[in-house]
Amino acid sequence: MNQMIEKIKRIYNSLGDDESKKIFDLRLLYSFTHDEQIEKEILLCNKSMRRLQLLLEEKKNCKLFLYSAGRRGRNLLWGLHEYWNGIIEKNTDLIGTKIEGVQVYSIDQIKDNCREIIVVIPNKYEAEEIEESLITSGVPEGNIIRFDREYTSQMEAQYFDLENMVV
Repeated sequence: MNQMIEKIKRIYNSLGDDESKKIFDLRLLYSFTHDEQIEKEILLCNKSMRRLQLLLEEKKNCKLFLYSAGRRGRNLLWGLHEYWNGIIEKNTDLIGTKIEGVQVYSIDQIKDNCREIIVVIPNKYEAEEIEESLITSGVPEGNIIRFDREYTSQMEAQYFDLENMVV
């Protein structure tokens, strides 16, 4: 146990900046606890989340919808809760309910207002199909934000250089 603690200390002390140390601390704590609040804090450290937050802030006068209440969708709900006017979902068990206080709709329920909404797609899988179904339903292509690409690259990125780590 002491060897593991010493390795963790060496890794921590090798990190070059406060942001990396904070992320390391949070990820380490999360790996032991799986606490959703810690996961939310990690998400808010993410540069992609901060960029999305700035984009949503610019568009806060629009009706902003999140496509999907899966894990990534829920992460965006936790991290950026104040921006969402609704969730678009194809899971019929969720349609008509609220998640984190946000109403869940089917694509058919919002068809009449499709031209007025902006939809964020966080899904890792089937994002292209989702985008196509939104366009087919009347959402203008320019009103669809494909957050899946940036989110994936950021969440899979290292925040320190492994080659320079001495453990």
